[in-house]
Amino acid sequence: MNIPVPDPETIALLQSFGYGMAQNLISSAIVEWKKLKDDKNAQENTAWLENVEHSKPLEDRVVQSVCEAHRKIDLLDAILDALGTNRPTNQVAQHFTRAIKLKLFLAPNVADAIAERVRLWKEAKLGRVGIIVPSSYRKI
Repeated sequence: MNIPVPDPETIALLQSFGYGMAQNLISSAIVEWKKLKDDKNAQENTAWLENVEHSKPLEDRVVQSVCEAHRKIDLLDAILDALGTNRPTNQVAQHFTRAIKLKLFLAPNVADAIAERVRLWKEAKLGRVGIIVPSSYRKI
């Protein structure tokens, strides 16, 4: 059986195609290797940060959590102030609360805490600031 010998042009075309395929495979392998290396570094950094966090005294961790909570409250107030500029306060509070409850339907306690803060913001904006009574004690 005679196998036909391809002409030199076809051989050159196949060689360049094979070379291109090899380059693509090598670059893909390098990209995947870098991703794995970055993932491993991220895991190591996370483990190191967890060890550092747990080695801190409890008082420092509590203070850090409280400060973070205050930053989040300040951010929420700033967002509400920005949304409430030139808009009715009641509408802003109502729409924002509804959007948060829809977005956080899997975390109802978080949504309720944010809704309570929105209620306090609304009352402060409307000038009803006084004794703050948690919603669990208010008559519904």
